[in-house]
Amino acid sequence: MNILRWQFNYRYSAIPFGFCSWISFIAIFTVTVANTSWNNSTTSPWIPVLNCSGTYFNSCHVCGPGSFANISTPQCGCCINNTNKTDYSASCLNTTFCTNCDAGKYQPYSGKNHCDFCPAGTSTNNVIGSQNCTECEPGYFSSQNGSANCTECGLGQHQPQEGKSECLPCGQGFYSNLTAQVNCSQCTAGFFCNQSMCTDCSPCPVGQYTNTNQTVNCTFCWEGSHQPIPGQTSCEPCPAGQEARFKGAENCTACQAGTFKNESSFSECQQCAKGSHQAETGQETCDPCPAGFEARLEGAMNCTPCFPGTFKNESSFDLCFECPAGTNTSYTNSTECSPCVEGYFQNLSGQVYCSPCFKGTYCSTQGCTRCEACGKGREARTQAAKNCTLCRPGYFKAADDATLCRKCESGWFTTTEGSPACTECPDGYYCPQADHDPYKCPEASYCPKGSVSPRWCSTPFFRKNSQSTGCEITDAFIGVVSGASIVFCLLLAFGIYKSRRCYRKRSVTIRLENNEHQPLAASDESSPPVYTGL
Repeated sequence: MNILRWQFNYRYSAIPFGFCSWISFIAIFTVTVANTSWNNSTTSPWIPVLNCSGTYFNSCHVCGPGSFANISTPQCGCCINNTNKTDYSASCLNTTFCTNCDAGKYQPYSGKNHCDFCPAGTSTNNVIGSQNCTECEPGYFSSQNGSANCTECGLGQHQPQEGKSECLPCGQGFYSNLTAQVNCSQCTAGFFCNQSMCTDCSPCPVGQYTNTNQTVNCTFCWEGSHQPIPGQTSCEPCPAGQEARFKGAENCTACQAGTFKNESSFSECQQCAKGSHQAETGQETCDPCPAGFEARLEGAMNCTPCFPGTFKNESSFDLCFECPAGTNTSYTNSTECSPCVEGYFQNLSGQVYCSPCFKGTYCSTQGCTRCEACGKGREARTQAAKNCTLCRPGYFKAADDATLCRKCESGWFTTTEGSPACTECPDGYYCPQADHDPYKCPEASYCPKGSVSPRWCSTPFFRKNSQSTGCEITDAFIGVVSGASIVFCLLLAFGIYKSRRCYRKRSVTIRLENNEHQPLAASDESSPPVYTGL
């Protein structure tokens, strides 16, 4: 009984396993095994050794490149040139019995009993009997040994080189929407790819753009611009009356009330200037304030009434004007100022009220900016005087100023109105009243200039002198004075006499008393004292 040894060599096995193939294989295997002995060598692969029963083929042909001798068949395994019964030559009865290398395998040499697998990155392009493997073309790859065909690079991949076992992913900013691509295509302006293996570039979202190729991420539209359409290379300026206050705006928004924008641009809406307003949104201009109204701040939505003391007489972009000097208004939203009435003035602008003229001044017309001082002989005794009045009799005013008329001093007079000065009462007259003519001095009296009343001489001792300018003494006055002088002298002499007598009498009394109480006595200061007795 033959001993069967079998070492499986995958290079020798290319058996299709369809149903019909199994039937054919079993039949051949049964016949062959019956006439086959098996190599028991431990150094060679498990190669079947045919039992050719002494029948060998003398004339065998070496199998050429791209084929091999299948020595498991009698036509190749029983060739006579197999000198070593354990090592069959790679030849067959004739070349028709040589087996072509399967697709994915190759054999570049003659006389071989097997074919080799094409390495990764190569193939036989699905051709059998290949002598060499062909490198995969750019855009193709084979990742395993023994590939019959190279595989196309998939979507999002590429391969620019030959003979590669894998494809490269498209980088960010690139894409491949076809298979078997040598290079990836760059994303064009308006499109982006922010990951690898993109099969297509995505359009920039609304509010974004890119104006360069190979874009990884799109750029947000700057403030003042917008983009409502995806896949754009730029952003559009906002039209007049609209703005974009933030980055990445899809649409512009209407200018807020109090603002405007008069042209299509990338700028923001501007605040309405002072003197103008805008109550609506999305406007291209600001409106002037009507008469009597103003906008004191920028960005006003509505106008405000003019303050008291100010006015505006027409619709314009101006602010309210201060009432000029000589006018006033105490109302809001005034369209005009009223002139100060007679007797009142205003020397400042923007005033609510006019002030009354002070005493001593007057204003006889409307719109006075100051009151005038009354002239000589005139005065204004009350405030808000429209005209000056003449000084009353007995009063005068000498200067053109705001003082009032003064009363004439004592002894002076004036009997007319509007006097600039008073007259001194003349000699021989007296003036008890400043507003009355002088009175003649009585016969028994005298009146010097400026007399308020007559001056009388006391009779019988005084009488008016001959010039009527004063009093003089009479003879009676002289006699009385002389007599009184004599009596005074006599009385004085008598008084002196009486005083001397009283003095002497008192001195004697004092001396006697001293002698009674002093027993020791001295005749003078230098002699010693002498006892005189009690």
